[in-house]
Amino acid sequence: MSTIPVHHESRDAAPTIARFESGAFGSSLVNTKALGEVEWKTAQAVSGKNGQSPLRTLLDLGLISEDDLATALADFLSLGAWDHKNEESALSEALPRAFQSSN
Repeated sequence: MSTIPVHHESRDAAPTIARFESGAFGSSLVNTKALGEVEWKTAQAVSGKNGQSPLRTLLDLGLISEDDLATALADFLSLGAWDHKNEESALSEALPRAFQSSN
């Protein structure tokens, strides 16, 4: 399973939240041959020393491309990959014009 659901007893409580487990995702990368076991263990070791997430470390070390990691993560979480072509270009009217033009 890709995430661990957190359930609340109260009807007024926040909705169910899923927690991402990078270890399970790393195992999935190895199992699907998107990454070798040595590369995953290297990323875990380096991330433990530098304080970054193992996924950020995979990218920084060049062990997997950002596109391949995004595709694998979308598959792992059973989500469709984001496609910017399907997004609308409208900006919120609540944002100041100066902010919109500078960002």
